Amino acid sequence: MNKQIFQINSSRWLKFLKDLYEDHNLYAPKKFEDKLYFEYLEKSDIDDISYDDIAYRTVQPIKIFFLPVGETVSDTSSQSNKNNYSNPKILIGLKNCDIDALKILDEVYLDEDFIDPFYKNKRDNTILITSDCTDPLQSCFCTEVNSKPYPTKDFDLNMSLIDNKILIEVGSKKGKKLIDQYGSYYFFEANEELIKKRDEQRKQIEKKVKKINEEFKTKKSYDKVLKGNYESDIWEELSENCVECGGCTNICPTCHCFILVDGAKGKDFFKNKFWDSCQIEDFTKMAAGEDPRDKIWKRFRNRYFCKYNYKLDNFNIIACTGCGRCIEACQGDIDKREVLKKINNNNK
Repeated sequence: MNKQIFQINSSRWLKFLKDLYEDHNLYAPKKFEDKLYFEYLEKSDIDDISYDDIAYRTVQPIKIFFLPVGETVSDTSSQSNKNNYSNPKILIGLKNCDIDALKILDEVYLDEDFIDPFYKNKRDNTILITSDCTDPLQSCFCTEVNSKPYPTKDFDLNMSLIDNKILIEVGSKKGKKLIDQYGSYYFFEANEELIKKRDEQRKQIEKKVKKINEEFKTKKSYDKVLKGNYESDIWEELSENCVECGGCTNICPTCHCFILVDGAKGKDFFKNKFWDSCQIEDFTKMAAGEDPRDKIWKRFRNRYFCKYNYKLDNFNIIACTGCGRCIEACQGDIDKREVLKKINNNNK
């Protein structure tokens, strides 16, 4: 579809969201102790939404809306209420790192050979309203994985704050329908001057992210940095501070490993799906007791190769969006960028 960019002032934007509230469940970031967390919005919360509160990405990854920590995927009970999602969700203030993550999740759960009906139902019933980053965190490194701190595709609507006005770019038919149905009288075609200012602002934010990551720069891309280092002794050294808490995989927007657990209640049977982590002991342990990743350093190594090599080989895309969540969540203060730089230097 042709690119359409509208403009709207903040008061009209809030009125637009209140109109959406009648038929949708709205979620937006709220600040708590200088961190942003996605929370469900009551109608009274909408007036408190500030563009400053969506200046960077949330603590939670986008996958929490499509891959619950725990979910019943099979239930013989007549009380079962599978796939009942009455009101569509609208997620406001998503960042490009989360939109990039959905590309990986879609490849896994919407594969043409097998489509996960639970994931698909949630995807079909969710509207994505993204926004440009304006104040990237010190852990952000999207530019180091060939991405940007602002979305250019795969969103329904995108917000950019310019001169106290909000530019709204339409990214899908779903987004255009939302404007046509609820806000045609709120939005006006954006003028070229505002669009140019947006583009310049984006360049400055991109430079800021690159400056944050100057000390971690590697000459090769991360996938090439890892090539030839699978058997390197450096992995034991790099994993010394890992306590295998699984925080890095749980907080990662693209990690999707799960475990299925069967259960019964009376004559009824059910199957539950829970998040799992390749960083936890016994993740790869087999029935006979063999475990190809029986050491912490082997599990530590696997995460890097999965992100930058295995997913690239299978889906032609790396499974790291540069969001930096794993850096902040790590109980051992391990910075992924430092690890990759050390491996890069080990190649010399």
